[in-house]
Amino acid sequence: MNEEELKSLWERHRQRGGIIRSWEEWKDKVGKAYIELIKIAKEIPYDLMRITYGKLGARIGLYPLSELFQLKIGHIVGACSVYEHEHGRPLISALVVNEETNRPGKGFWGLPGIPPHLRKNIGIEDITVFKLDEGRESFWINQIKQIDKCWKAKES
Repeated sequence: MNEEELKSLWERHRQRGGIIRSWEEWKDKVGKAYIELIKIAKEIPYDLMRITYGKLGARIGLYPLSELFQLKIGHIVGACSVYEHEHGRPLISALVVNEETNRPGKGFWGLPGIPPHLRKNIGIEDITVFKLDEGRESFWINQIKQIDKCWKAKES
């Protein structure tokens, strides 16, 4: 992801009234998160290919107890998935899960690339936990399989 692409994502984030107000914070956190997620996709075996929101946040310098952590991390990983979707790849934020449920948060289901029948038209701001139904569970698992296939193939 180059700076021009990051800037485009930033502009869209701002137009929607996004929670991250500083271009420098956006560039730093989204850039680092994207690198971390791609590293996981390339290096970690499929069955272990998950990271919690808290662990990812700590790796990028956004700490779980910091102000607005949950809102910020949702926008950050969402931006990574929007970028991947726009480049014809699976939603990389499928790798990021809630520590309690080991599943993606509600915001994942509002991202571009989610089939209409599985979409949840909620904001990333809705951070309450919910149980995945069979269709969403299947889609999510398939996204992880596609991430594994896509990024492991790039290494070959």
